[in-house]
Amino acid sequence: MVLESVIVHYEKECVKVSFYDSLGKLINFREFSGERRITLDFSGVEEVRITPYSFTEGLMVVLKGVKEFKVLEAEEVEEVPGVEGGEVEEQE
Repeated sequence: MVLESVIVHYEKECVKVSFYDSLGKLINFREFSGERRITLDFSGVEEVRITPYSFTEGLMVVLKGVKEFKVLEAEEVEEVPGVEGGEVEEQE
């Protein structure tokens, strides 16, 4: 399978991963519940675009030039009450 781009959508309780060929044709689709931590491995990525959704709590990540893709891990996670996202510090 020759991939051209992979689009990862996150909305509320669901992560959707769509795979497209160089002609823009959908060649594969995977969906994971939002209650799972997913570790994805991509090789040969040429470009990454990240777009937050303003109309819903979500995110879209577009990866161009993907040569290979693997789901390394999909595990259940527990929500920690009272913990919210904060600033991320850059590490050198």
